[in-house]
Amino acid sequence: MAKRATLADFREHLNSIYPNLFDMLAKDKDRFSFRVNLLKATLLEVLDSLKSDGFEVKETIYEDVFTLPISDRKSLPKAKVYTEHKVYIQSLSSIFAARCLEVGKSDWVLDLAAAPGGKSLIFAQVANKVSAVEPDKSRFFSMKRNFKKMGVYHILKAFLVYR
Repeated sequence: MAKRATLADFREHLNSIYPNLFDMLAKDKDRFSFRVNLLKATLLEVLDSLKSDGFEVKETIYEDVFTLPISDRKSLPKAKVYTEHKVYIQSLSSIFAARCLEVGKSDWVLDLAAAPGGKSLIFAQVANKVSAVEPDKSRFFSMKRNFKKMGVYHILKAFLVYR
C-alpha cells in the first residue's frame, strides 16, 4: 500500500519546484502583487511607466508579476497603467494557484465560481479556450466587465448558472 502524502511532503515537493516560495509569501505582507496584462502591454512599457510615476517595483518568481509596498495600494489604481487596464491587482497565492496548473495553448479551461475572474484572465493569456462559470448574478456581471476591460472578452465564454 502506498504511503499517504502529508502536508510536510506537499510542502517539500512544492519547495523543490519553487524554491523559497513559502518564504516569499510569508515575508511580503508589507507588499501587494499585480500582474502585467500582456494582451494590452509589454513588461517594459508597464515597468517604465511605473518607474516614471515613482513606484518602486519588486520582481517575483514570475516574469510578469511584481509587488509594490502596501502603502502604494491606493496609488496604483490612479496610475495610467491601471486605468488603461495594463495591470491587474491579484494576490500571489491566486496567481500561484493558477500557474501551478501549467495550462497550455491547446487547453480548454473550465473555471467554476470564477468571479471576479483573475484566474480566468491568467488562463486566457495562454489557453485555447476558457469557460468561466459564476452562480452569483452580481459577481457574474462584475466578472464580465473585468474580462472586457482587460481585453479578453473575445476569448472567454462566461456563463451564469442559477442555483
